[in-house]
Amino acid sequence: MIEEIIFIAIVFLSFMFSFFLIREPDRIFKIQQRIYRMINWHIEPISLEKERRNTRWMGMFMLIVTAAAVLYKMCHA
Repeated sequence: MIEEIIFIAIVFLSFMFSFFLIREPDRIFKIQQRIYRMINWHIEPISLEKERRNTRWMGMFMLIVTAAAVLYKMCHA
């Protein structure tokens, strides 16, 4: 029972984060910049448009992998 609750929580968080990656790539990059500043690094993309596109693709990939995990779990439960 607890495993199912953990799985559902992880799936929910993965879906939410995937949608956030797809819809808010600029905010994701700003968060990444803040994290890197904390460890004394400075990052700037060569092309902000490519950064946005790649972030959206990463979100789509994460969404597909999460959906595949859910389907696998449903078929092998």
